[in-house]
Amino acid sequence: VKITYNSQRILNMNSLRIIVAAIVCSLLVSTSYAVDNPGQQTNQSVSTSDGESVWWPSRWGQDDQLGALNHLNESTVLSAIGLVTRGKVVDLAHPIEMGQPDFHGRLYALTSAGGPSGGPVGAPKFMYNDEWIAGQITGMGTQFDALVHLGRQLGQHGDNRSVHYYNGFTHGEIGTAHGFKKLGVERVTPIFTRGVLIDLSKYKGRVLGGDDVIGVDDLKGALKLQGMTERDIHPGDVVLWRLGRDTLWYDAPEQYIQSTAGLNKAAADWLVGLDILAVGADSFAMEPIPPKNDRMAEIHATFLLYNGIYMFENLDLRELSEAGIYQFAFSFAPIPFVGAQGSPARPFALY
Repeated sequence: VKITYNSQRILNMNSLRIIVAAIVCSLLVSTSYAVDNPGQQTNQSVSTSDGESVWWPSRWGQDDQLGALNHLNESTVLSAIGLVTRGKVVDLAHPIEMGQPDFHGRLYALTSAGGPSGGPVGAPKFMYNDEWIAGQITGMGTQFDALVHLGRQLGQHGDNRSVHYYNGFTHGEIGTAHGFKKLGVERVTPIFTRGVLIDLSKYKGRVLGGDDVIGVDDLKGALKLQGMTERDIHPGDVVLWRLGRDTLWYDAPEQYIQSTAGLNKAAADWLVGLDILAVGADSFAMEPIPPKNDRMAEIHATFLLYNGIYMFENLDLRELSEAGIYQFAFSFAPIPFVGAQGSPARPFALY
């Protein structure tokens, strides 16, 4: 049998093989990059289920993990110091204690490890005490939410690989069984800046509840009653609002966790536009509970996820309200649990 080869056909086939091989290599390289760098997707390659634009990269760069902490500098510290004129310090936290009801059903327990735990030591026979602490302590009592507290699932239901956090970091990239490799609360620097209180309870003349939705006009109205405007809120400020629910923490704790007033989306966006560092309230949530639509946690997302603005919950704002102090120096540093999504909080107001 005589076999005849067509040199042009061979050339065409070899060219085709080269082209196919190049395409396969390109796909393999692209796939490898996507697996190794799942948080570095571009705005064009990922979209939300409802067609919204994705929220990364951050205004502070694609590798940023600080969010609105980038507002802090020497001038914000000095501006805050200028508000301390009377030498007063106000504790804005509730104590953490066993048995306090929690909206999420979290638990906290403290057990003394003996009586006393150890000793005697030295000739004088000194004794010492330890304790065991158990529970979800990063979310108990007055609490601080770091940027990894909230993510958003962009893929199929249950596909945790598609959960994205602040600046586009994905759960597959930063999540582990023992915390987060990025955005953990240990990365939060000490905060010393200006604080502003918006006393909505005083503005409304009552304790706000689950039927109340706070809009921009409410925030501006409360500021006006205090002799202030939005111009009194500076970039890098911490903005707190009081609903009057801090009184329920002690007087009616079960009622406290049943519902709460909260911001609508327009009010949250308005605050974001003021370039603030953090928000906080005397409540367990930033949004109304029960929710008023099918977008539960949207206010959390507006602050933490989309804009890198930190949050404080379950604050005690009674003393500031009673003293009529609406601008003050704000001081706080979280417990640096490596990889944690938050921390117990004990912020202070100084004036």
